[in-house]
Amino acid sequence: MTFQPLVSICCITYNHVRFIHDCIEGFLIQKTSFKYEVLIHDDASNDGTREIIEEYKLKYPDIIFPYFQKENQYSKGHRGFNQKYNFSRSRGKYIALCEGDDYWTDPYKLQKQVDFLEDNNEYSLVFHDYYILENNNLKLRDIRLNETIYQEDYARVLSGVHTLTVVFRNINLVDYNENNYGSYYLFLRISDYGPFKFLKESMAVYRVHEGGVYSGNSFFEQCEMSLNNKVLMINFYRHNKKLHSILINTYVRYSLNYAFQSFKSKSFKTGFYFFKKSLNYGLRISHLFFMPNYFIKKFRK
Repeated sequence: MTFQPLVSICCITYNHVRFIHDCIEGFLIQKTSFKYEVLIHDDASNDGTREIIEEYKLKYPDIIFPYFQKENQYSKGHRGFNQKYNFSRSRGKYIALCEGDDYWTDPYKLQKQVDFLEDNNEYSLVFHDYYILENNNLKLRDIRLNETIYQEDYARVLSGVHTLTVVFRNINLVDYNENNYGSYYLFLRISDYGPFKFLKESMAVYRVHEGGVYSGNSFFEQCEMSLNNKVLMINFYRHNKKLHSILINTYVRYSLNYAFQSFKSKSFKTGFYFFKKSLNYGLRISHLFFMPNYFIKKFRK
């Protein structure tokens, strides 16, 4: 017998045989007054990840719905797997995200977030704090943000809202294609429909490891990904003058951030590269005030 889920949990995975069990168990421990579905996209894993997912599918055929690629799509340059293969088949009123190498720890996570969205129609997304697991060390992320975050506030920082912590309304972003794959871009688009709510609770764990799509990349690659996503936002919101200006400022500040981090680690070639990136949209007086303050703070550490 089929059911109509209130929440669609969307998960993307590739060669996460060491982690996928914890991830799926984090979904299954959820204690809710509503039904939910788990949509998993596996990008042709070859390490046993697929076999574990298939075992869970046999045990929970009404909850777990995998999509298995025959060939690895990431290596072909494709991106945006959630929106292309999971969002497109989601039936829930709300969408929750968690990648295959992360996991949830609080069995009431979904219930708390859905309760808030059900009671507060003006909000589009709710997220929470989380732990970071790196080299077997667990530490609190300890996000410092206001409880309510409006679009312009988010555009100024473009950080703090992490994929494994969000639940948002299932909004049909018809122009959201596979090239627009950054989570910051996705969340900014969702903020078109209302502010975000931050719950000061840690209910999930983010793993840092060498195989991570983001964390497994070099510093340079991470910075490039970040700036490329910000360019997508700048281009999309070019007709919104105020938001467009905020996003340009954010891009320049991040470029300077990456430049100074590089200079601090004596990677001068990389530092000058990102400093030149900061010139893409022009330095302003406000940026010049930011530069020495940032420089002093970074080098005092």
